[in-house]
Amino acid sequence: MSKTLHTKTTHSKTVKTAEEVKPENNTEQLIELMQDMKAAWNDASADLLQPRDEAIAQLLRKVLH
Repeated sequence: MSKTLHTKTTHSKTVKTAEEVKPENNTEQLIELMQDMKAAWNDASADLLQPRDEAIAQLLRKVLH
């Protein structure tokens, strides 16, 4: 009998290596990931904090009319 894709993906066995189980290795990987993502976070926050031209125009229309 053939299994559905859902059954195959949800019931597949996960094999972990010894390195994946060590907490200190996970901590180091998390620190590296955070350092890599810091530049992307800074760019995204700077972009989100800058007002959009359309929003300013809409606010001016509301205030002036």
